[in-house]
Amino acid sequence: MFTKLLIANRGEIAVRVIRACRELGVRTVAVFSEADRAALHVRLADEAVCIGPPPTSRSYLNMPNIVMAALMTEADAIHPGTSFLAERHSFAEICAAYQVAFIGPRPETIENLGKKTLARKAMRDAGLTVMHVVRKAVPLLGPGTSVAVVGIGGLGHIAVQCLRALSAAEVIAVDPDPEALKLAGDCGAKHLVAADGAVDAVRELTGGRGPDVVYDPVGGEVFAGSLKLLQPLGTIVAVGFAGGQWQPVDPALVVGRNVSVLGFYLGRLMQLRPDYVQECARELIALWRRGEVRPVVGATFPLDQAADAHALIERREHVAKVVLEP
Repeated sequence: MFTKLLIANRGEIAVRVIRACRELGVRTVAVFSEADRAALHVRLADEAVCIGPPPTSRSYLNMPNIVMAALMTEADAIHPGTSFLAERHSFAEICAAYQVAFIGPRPETIENLGKKTLARKAMRDAGLTVMHVVRKAVPLLGPGTSVAVVGIGGLGHIAVQCLRALSAAEVIAVDPDPEALKLAGDCGAKHLVAADGAVDAVRELTGGRGPDVVYDPVGGEVFAGSLKLLQPLGTIVAVGFAGGQWQPVDPALVVGRNVSVLGFYLGRLMQLRPDYVQECARELIALWRRGEVRPVVGATFPLDQAADAHALIERREHVAKVVLEP
């Protein structure tokens, strides 16, 4: 049994822990920011330590200050409550390093849970954009058909998996990056084609016709090339502009070849058909739970390094999803 417990949280959560400790005869230490000096949890605890100014990043998420407070008050355990540091495996590791018990799962358990949470979020954010257009394209993709995914990034690798799971078409991945093509192969693409010379290579794979559907999440200069891949009477799905802008397209490439363009913007669809978006989300999560679709997180950044994350995306140096962690 612990003799003194520090609660690394505030508000009702901290109050409940303090009251439970009182019933067990365990002394308590509250921590507080300068803005919470008069808070109830501070008044109820046996001891209290100020850990920083009002911003949570400088107080309740300030791991060195919290551990120092535990050492100063000779607390033999830290209870993180919920949220804040409860989901930081690094905090549990620091506690162990200073021989202060962490009331919660082992660090490796927290880390694995965090990865699953990130994966699910990446699945939802990227997958919803993909799921709608895949649903629209699936009726066009019966046995003997083919679909080209141009650009295997945050959306492209999810598209490959959804198309594999929901259609009978052969999936062709097109990208200039060998690492991205390897990812596409791991996700189930049957053919991997380098972007340079892709038109001839894709036509050879499709018996000279070109794919029935082209899925383009890149836009910009890539979009015109994607149109050239497409067979007459085919459909191109314009789902994003990772290339930075939409490129003006010669109408002859659309009208003269009798091709269809399917455009999509998730934000607008959520306003127009929120019920349909929820239906897509349920189907997507079902695929994820069955292991048929899995998001790949290529890089993670703390929230305060969001500018670095965006710079990585703008340089097109990332493969798969880039995730910001709070």
